[in-house]
Amino acid sequence: MRRLLALVLLVAGCAGEEAPPPGLIERDTFKRLLLGAELIEARINHERVIEHMADDRGPALYQELFEREGVTRDRFDSTFRWYSAHPLLMRPIYEEVLAELDSMAARGVPFPGADRPAADTTAQPR
Repeated sequence: MRRLLALVLLVAGCAGEEAPPPGLIERDTFKRLLLGAELIEARINHERVIEHMADDRGPALYQELFEREGVTRDRFDSTFRWYSAHPLLMRPIYEEVLAELDSMAARGVPFPGADRPAADTTAQPR
């Protein structure tokens, strides 16, 4: 009986999810933006922790991402807010992003920014 009740509640919850409204970023583009955002955050954290870089290049990296995908920051933010309020629709998108990150790691795709030399953290101040 409990399983039946759980199943009914799950189906009812899924059936109640609405479709994304017009004006939001298209799903595949939104997924690429989320993937890009994950890579940017990883890069920023790497630069801060490993390379001890103090400057915050995040805004410039995000601007490059938005320009490459042809969207504005405001449009990304509104799409992200809408999907955050609809977790049953956000979850599969984010699971695809995580699967792509896992695939990239398995294929040995270099870390974003790995093509540039690492900061020399062994140098002594003069």
